[in-house]
Amino acid sequence: AEQVGRDLAARGRVVVELYEGKGIEYLRLVASQVAAAPGKVAILGGTGETSSVVISRSADLALDLKSIFPAVMAAIQGKGGGTASFVQGGGPGRDVRAALTLAEEKILANLGG
Repeated sequence: AEQVGRDLAARGRVVVELYEGKGIEYLRLVASQVAAAPGKVAILGGTGETSSVVISRSADLALDLKSIFPAVMAAIQGKGGGTASFVQGGGPGRDVRAALTLAEEKILANLGG
């Protein structure tokens, strides 16, 4: 997961990835690796028994992830929480891709990108 996170961070400022059959623990590890690099946001989803979403950002970005997360969780009928720099949650809804796309749109709008 650490190498995966570093590889994702190299792809760009905001990285979005969906992992089939991966749970929230794996997503947390990868997201923290991406956010260890400056100027990065990781938007990660996983499918399994439940759908999961983890979003993490680098400490140098002024972006409140908590403010966008309820709308993201609604896409999978889920619940979650966290801090301004790290949020996680899950739910029974299967459309994780829609949740990730919504998160990406909101984050890019907030970053001005």
